[in-house]
Amino acid sequence: MAKKSPTKKRNTTRKRSTKRKRTSKSSGSAAGKGAGKGEELDPSLDPLTGVLRREVWLERFEAAIHAALTAGRPLAIGLIDVDGFARLGEELEEDRADALLADLGERLRESLPELPLGRLAGDLFAALLADVELEDALTRVGAARVEVLSKPFRVGRGVRKRDVKPGLSVGLAGLRRDGRTASELLGRAQGALWRAKDLGGDRLGLPSKERMVLKSSYYSSEQLDRLKQLAARRGVKESVLLREALSELLLKYKGRKPG
Repeated sequence: MAKKSPTKKRNTTRKRSTKRKRTSKSSGSAAGKGAGKGEELDPSLDPLTGVLRREVWLERFEAAIHAALTAGRPLAIGLIDVDGFARLGEELEEDRADALLADLGERLRESLPELPLGRLAGDLFAALLADVELEDALTRVGAARVEVLSKPFRVGRGVRKRDVKPGLSVGLAGLRRDGRTASELLGRAQGALWRAKDLGGDRLGLPSKERMVLKSSYYSSEQLDRLKQLAARRGVKESVLLREALSELLLKYKGRKPG
């Protein structure tokens, strides 16, 4: 009796193998979510949320400011923060808290497509809106915020599965109106964010009028002399340096537990 040819079986196996390879290639996200072993992640992206890393986003922000000032065009930024994330993170525990941030990053990318989005700190995200006036940015980011919160965030598996409905506060700032440097705009957007949280959170905020305080009330004469010399070398006002230092300090300690 003649033996059956194994050719057909081998071809079928090859087709199935090819199909599995194609499926695995298309399963990853912008951040490499679900990427297989050996696949390289984009070094410019935050591996958890899929948005730009802090330093990459800040570089693009600086470049966009320079371009907007040179061309006389508008620019705005929005800082997006999860209300009460420190407490929420303790309740969820690390794995579910990370899952919440990963889902939030994905939803932000879908709601604000083609915008440079960055993760500046734990749950603090930033959106860069080039060629957009502040009023239009308020409308656009506000609509994205509503879309992001349109359904609960499902985190965890099995008995640990949980639906979470966090609040999102947003602070915005516009070029020229609120500052002409990255540090000035970030400081003003942070102020708007804190103002939104002070009003109860889960809302949008714009910078309010600043109440100036005499710096001599808080600093020694030696510190003020050194500040004056530094401002002269940099060619900027002393108040600009103070706001820059305060913004960096607050970002550094954001999300850290007291003690």
